[in-house]
Amino acid sequence: MRPGSPQIAIIAREIALHLVEFSFPPDAMHTPGVAHVLADELSRIHAPGGAGDVSLYSHRALSDAKLVTAPPRPVTWYKAYTT
Repeated sequence: MRPGSPQIAIIAREIALHLVEFSFPPDAMHTPGVAHVLADELSRIHAPGGAGDVSLYSHRALSDAKLVTAPPRPVTWYKAYTT
């Protein structure tokens, strides 16, 4: 089970670290990006050329959503990092 790219390798390392902590396998499944239209749009809000405003998206899935800004996370916050 070798990852196909460095990005997938990072995700695999994080999952491996979580599996050490838990006594059961994670319940995760991959859904192709094409099926995640809203998530794809939201992930590009602050990208160059993005909308920059979440309120522009009027999707029923966001009707009770609240915008929360994540706290800054220095490199030392992550378990798998290189120096």
